[in-house]
Amino acid sequence: MQYGDHIYCSEVGVMYENKLLRLLGRRGAWMRWEDIVEIREIKNRVLILLSSDGRRMLVDAIVGYAFARAEILRHAPHAILSGTLATDDR
Repeated sequence: MQYGDHIYCSEVGVMYENKLLRLLGRRGAWMRWEDIVEIREIKNRVLILLSSDGRRMLVDAIVGYAFARAEILRHAPHAILSGTLATDDR
């Protein structure tokens, strides 16, 4: 089920935003690619991005999950992969 989840990728970083939460005043925040230290995948449908400053970003339930996953892996090759991510996904 979709609840208005959007992911934005740029050359600088990634932002995950939920439309419902944005209407309630909680906007998404950008995470720079170089700040991502770990990419954890749960059951091939949820990504948790962990940054060097302790922030977490949850990426799930988006229509373009496969595309988002590929872009995140491409832009953050330095990050540790954990969870269901295989090392050959790089």
